[in-house]
Amino acid sequence: MATTLADLSAAVLRRLGDEAQSVWARAEVELHLRTAYKQLAMATRIFWDQVFAENLPPGFSCTQGWETAYETFTYGVAQMTFEEERRTADWDSMTGPATHTCPDEIAFLSGIGASTAMSATAELPDTVYEIDRAAWDERTMEATTPQRAARLDSRYQLTAGEPYAYTFRQDGIRTFRKIRVPNVQADTYTTTGSWGLLREPADITSVSITGTWGIARRLPGHFAMGWDSPWGAPRRVYRSTKNVRIDHWREGRTMRAADDVCELPDHYARYLRDYAQARCLGRKGTGQDVRLAAYYDQRWVRNVDRLKARVARTAHAHMGVLGADVAARDGMPPRPKLPWQYGQRTRP
Repeated sequence: MATTLADLSAAVLRRLGDEAQSVWARAEVELHLRTAYKQLAMATRIFWDQVFAENLPPGFSCTQGWETAYETFTYGVAQMTFEEERRTADWDSMTGPATHTCPDEIAFLSGIGASTAMSATAELPDTVYEIDRAAWDERTMEATTPQRAARLDSRYQLTAGEPYAYTFRQDGIRTFRKIRVPNVQADTYTTTGSWGLLREPADITSVSITGTWGIARRLPGHFAMGWDSPWGAPRRVYRSTKNVRIDHWREGRTMRAADDVCELPDHYARYLRDYAQARCLGRKGTGQDVRLAAYYDQRWVRNVDRLKARVARTAHAHMGVLGADVAARDGMPPRPKLPWQYGQRTRP
């Protein structure tokens, strides 16, 4: 059973004995729940995900940012197709330029002489708060600083070539810069047809298809990425070849509407109630109870520490060994470790 924002806020008000909202408004409770949701994700690193900063010319599939929530094919936002339009626009800020709405059109653009230059920067989703690793063509990119990059190459913002490093601190809070500027376009899958669902993934995977009808639900090596793609059919499949993949930790899926589902398992979603009750009871005015607020705050801290410990145990669990009793002969097998060249974590 999925826990929604309405379920959590109703439970908090019921436990506070104020279902009529005479002391605490539902909006106040929901604000505390969202704050706890964000703090829990950042403290425990429980939501790991991937995003691609594609080595492709700027493209777009909508003209306003709010439209991305309703798209079935997300390819970017732009309001103009060439730079001269910025001077004649009716508003101060325009996104673009972008010249195509699908990667399949890039070959046509180069044929008619249109620009196919690729950008060295990419805007990461607002939910990203820490980068675990970035890789170009499956090779680790070094996390560096603008100062160090400038010492190695004073023209690093312009020098084109294969990306080997990145910065995440100079161009904006969520802006990811590739060093060097990509000069080779990423490989993409060819789309057959103009609409509908992915039905024949033969060019994506050689694994035999299970079943004879329905939609594709699982593809080896791929999964639904991002807070806005929790489940369902694959809409956009990315290739890592000559492309930049960013492994990161993010916040949970947005809980704004009453029926928005908390991404945490139900058992952990209940932890958010303790934080909200502590904040409500600690507020000055009617209903304040400092001792009870401290009690719920202690429960919240204890539960967060418990979840952090569980994540740590899972990350460092011993490897299992099948077959002979290797542990009895040679001792316990070593714990899994990331390779030395895996990369380093980066925060904005």
